[in-house]
Amino acid sequence: MIEIEKLLALMGGGRQVRYLHRDAYSSNVSAGSVHNSAAVPGPGTRTVVDAENKLSISGGKLVCAGGKASPAWADPGLFAGPYTRRAGQVYLVEITPSATNQKQIFGIASAASGQPNRSAIYLNSDALMYALDATTLSPGFESYSGATSYQFAIVLRASGAFYLVKGGAFTDWNLLWASSADNAAAWYASIATYNGSWTSEYMNVITRPLWLPRPVMSDGFGHASVADGQGHAEANGGGGQSWVNRVGSWGRTGGSAQAATLGSGLAVCTVESLTASVIMDIYATRAGGAFGMVLRWVDAQNYIYAQHDGTTASLHKVVAGTDTSVTSQAKAYSAGAQLRLIANGPYFRLFYNNSLVGSASVIADAALQTSTQHGLMTTDLGNTFNNIVAWPRTTYVPVV
Repeated sequence: MIEIEKLLALMGGGRQVRYLHRDAYSSNVSAGSVHNSAAVPGPGTRTVVDAENKLSISGGKLVCAGGKASPAWADPGLFAGPYTRRAGQVYLVEITPSATNQKQIFGIASAASGQPNRSAIYLNSDALMYALDATTLSPGFESYSGATSYQFAIVLRASGAFYLVKGGAFTDWNLLWASSADNAAAWYASIATYNGSWTSEYMNVITRPLWLPRPVMSDGFGHASVADGQGHAEANGGGGQSWVNRVGSWGRTGGSAQAATLGSGLAVCTVESLTASVIMDIYATRAGGAFGMVLRWVDAQNYIYAQHDGTTASLHKVVAGTDTSVTSQAKAYSAGAQLRLIANGPYFRLFYNNSLVGSASVIADAALQTSTQHGLMTTDLGNTFNNIVAWPRTTYVPVV
């Protein structure tokens, strides 16, 4: 049932799982009596807000009969905690929403009441999933279905969290989002309803083994010649691969990557990243021209790139030497802001400074589906890159 625990056991070397809260709802509890009841098999105690007695436990499931007659966030709501933040703690919950025209949030809250406001996944009434980062709602990035079981995992970082899902169209665990927002020490696990009806098979908080998705590539550019694995907060993987000059040449100065020469007005370097589908982030400071990232580099005639030219962020494909704009939007430039590209097979979403660029896009060209070479691009020698990191979209990708 709780398949991510197999992954945790694998990543943790088979060590025993330790829970702060473990609830499989295996003892029936009538509506109005769930508050302060013991989690089963435990440990943990359920804290409930439920003015109209909509929550009950029956048949091995927590059952929510819907929101209040006058809807209010987290009434009904279920909470556990408080806990003290440690990077690698995992909040797990199974949810089966009854429909897609309702609202509910599952994740990390700052109190045992109200809408989760730290790191959470929001199922909206537009049938889309959103990430909630420290009260800031991300753009909707994936659809969900009613009467369908989903497993969600919120993995805490020192600051922020990773968001994962399995179920419905997600046949394997998928990394949906990564955030560095919010580092509050105290937190609660929560299921918060606005007007949704749903069931839940479990809600667990795991604190051992501590587990974080390993990047397949990262670099903080503090080393002379190879990716040093320091381009992300946890520094738990993704290093050791050598950069390859593809167009022009590159060097490093003062903890930043910078092109030394251009070829036909462009410089590109890549590193082996083990998978074609990634969430990839770069952080750059612009002096002129365009800066960005390349994805699925095959050769100078075939690759994908995302860039910011000081005014507009855009996603492009180059196929047989022909450059085609896929999506673009005017976005105010901010020095050091994050440029993020999410690639999942032929599906792409580009973000700049946590804002969606244009619309979700499809790049289905056969030549651009399988390459695992990703990296940096610039059209100006003055542009500098401070960090780059790529996480596998599917967390079962082997990391060496």
